[in-house]
Amino acid sequence: MKLLYFGTVCNRDAFEARQAKSRRKASVAPLNFESALLEGFADHGVSAEVYSFPMVASFPGSPLFSWGRREEEIAGGYLCHWLPAVNLKGLKQLSQRLSVRRSLRLIRKRQVDAVLIYSVYAPVAGPVQKACKKYGVPCCCILADLPADMYENRKMSFLKKALSRLYTGKAIRLQSGFDRYVYLTEAMARVVNPDAPYLVVEGIADAVLHDAFSDQPRKKAVMYAGALNEKYGIRSLAEVFLALDLPDWELWIFGQGDLSGYFSDLAQKEPRLRYFGRVDRAKVLQAENEASLLVNPRPVGERYTKYSFPSKTIEYMLSGTPLLMTELEGIPREYFDHVYSAGDGSRAALKAALTGALEDGELLRKQKGLTARAFILSRCTAKRQAGRILEFLSKE
Repeated sequence: MKLLYFGTVCNRDAFEARQAKSRRKASVAPLNFESALLEGFADHGVSAEVYSFPMVASFPGSPLFSWGRREEEIAGGYLCHWLPAVNLKGLKQLSQRLSVRRSLRLIRKRQVDAVLIYSVYAPVAGPVQKACKKYGVPCCCILADLPADMYENRKMSFLKKALSRLYTGKAIRLQSGFDRYVYLTEAMARVVNPDAPYLVVEGIADAVLHDAFSDQPRKKAVMYAGALNEKYGIRSLAEVFLALDLPDWELWIFGQGDLSGYFSDLAQKEPRLRYFGRVDRAKVLQAENEASLLVNPRPVGERYTKYSFPSKTIEYMLSGTPLLMTELEGIPREYFDHVYSAGDGSRAALKAALTGALEDGELLRKQKGLTARAFILSRCTAKRQAGRILEFLSKE
């Protein structure tokens, strides 16, 4: 199969180098997902031409003022072509809309079997969608998040909020115009395009992700890594943990967000809480293998949770370290056979779940973690998920 792929994927080493120099840090979750997907395609011998609208903060949040034609090797051995851009708000989107048109030649010549696009990034999705319809090439959108929810947890100035609403409105208008879809949750289909064919994949696991850090000595630590936003229940996790009589245990917090200052200050007062901020991925993975319990305390009940499958779920379960998480609507019930459940994420539920998990003892926790890893390896490996997507794209 010959694919034309549009996404945010890029070379991982170059991404980390840019992150170190940027004031505003991009999320690593899309890169992880797309890299694993492309490695899965490569395992199936798929030929793909890859174009990227990379996750780079607009200048001066990133030192990159602009970029022209750039090529770099990425996951799966594919060559990635950056869509040229002037990296200023407004001009960035306009320049990428203009430059994407030059990459549509394979569609115009009908030389690809299908087009895959990651997310509904309007400057790219609009021209791609239009070209596919004109030339009769099937176009499939991979939706990890609904456009309506993408900026829900960010604090913005009035001007930025107005611009984000304008962008979100365009993306929402485009989201129903694809031929087929790959979703992370079943509920997405009901609000995006109920009549179009779709496949639910939940996430993609890199089978060797934790191999370099396996068999680390366990420390008496409970760990969270990810965005530090109020809606994710991180403050409640810290307060519940610190109220427990666990003098030998620590709570490790990795990440950045609205609560960065709160955790930085709290760590100065509470010796049992360690705040690491944002660190490179290798350090996070190592810590996940050293901790005794990983936690995702995101409360249920928010509208967006039925459309959300947190990418950390698969990474955590793949580590072999036991996971404690809330029962989000977007996560299939069978996952909860292999984790500690924190119910609705209330403080009472978090307290009961933390207490129960830590009382289980090291041996029982180890067994829980290993069964979770086996479950993910049977369900979500890159090769298996890529194979499912290829089979889905091949259907008439």
